[in-house]
Amino acid sequence: MLEGDRPARDVITDARTMRSDMAAHKPPKGALDAKLLPGGLVDLEFATHVVQLVNRAGFDPNLGTAIDALIRQGLIPPSLRPAHDVLTRLLVTLRLVAPDAAPPGHATEDLIARAIGVADWAAVVATLETTRQEVRRFWAQVTGEQDG
Repeated sequence: MLEGDRPARDVITDARTMRSDMAAHKPPKGALDAKLLPGGLVDLEFATHVVQLVNRAGFDPNLGTAIDALIRQGLIPPSLRPAHDVLTRLLVTLRLVAPDAAPPGHATEDLIARAIGVADWAAVVATLETTRQEVRRFWAQVTGEQDG
């Protein structure tokens, strides 16, 4: 039950263990795997769920809606909403045009850039890296793990 009495340290320890196990058994598919790379969508989901469970707040099955609620409550940084949006758009677009998460051909790069709202391929790569760093900092903050 989500409202149960559970120490924050147990939630954090369990989340760290589950995320570590998942990373070991399901590595990223490629250099652009917006879901499974460190700082990707899975890390954002895990960190958000930890905040939800520790604070008993922001419960919603839609991650974006949950993030919005937690931002309104001052429990997570506002920068995580655009991080969610970039990672989600990139994930969906790459699944359609580069399912192996490897860099696509030149003709597809502009399509991907437009899908995530940036100017060109260099901006896609830079945006993914910046976004991943932001999510990794959040994960480290929430779990007490070193960001690295």
